[in-house]
Amino acid sequence: AEGLPPIQALYNVHLSAVRKQKTAIPPGMKTEVDGLFWEAAADRPSRILAIAEAKHGCTTLYDDIQRMDALLRYLQNDSETANLAFRPGRREQKVEGGLDSLDLLEVDRDDIAVYYLIRNPPDPPVTLRKIIAQTVLPTE
Repeated sequence: AEGLPPIQALYNVHLSAVRKQKTAIPPGMKTEVDGLFWEAAADRPSRILAIAEAKHGCTTLYDDIQRMDALLRYLQNDSETANLAFRPGRREQKVEGGLDSLDLLEVDRDDIAVYYLIRNPPDPPVTLRKIIAQTVLPTE
């Protein structure tokens, strides 16, 4: 749409330290995501809009949600994110325009939506609450 900032995307990205400063990434937190989408505005900081995660089925969802929640808390509350960036897993991977990472120094990280794409969803479709309840038994 006219006048709206462009939406950028990176796929198969990992959270990693930048600028030769080592930043400890807490254990138990998700550090790779399948899709990262953000709004790139020239007149204000960029804003992460959504994280997308693809799953082959529901069985790993229970563990993944806890790790994703830890990542979101870390992004929204930790001041050390100034030394972190999301980068593709392979160096040769680039997106249109040559952008190959998202530095978290100048990025609004509030209100990030998370989308799970499940290859073999239950039939008939059920709520996320029911899917998680079904995956708890084998995990716990």
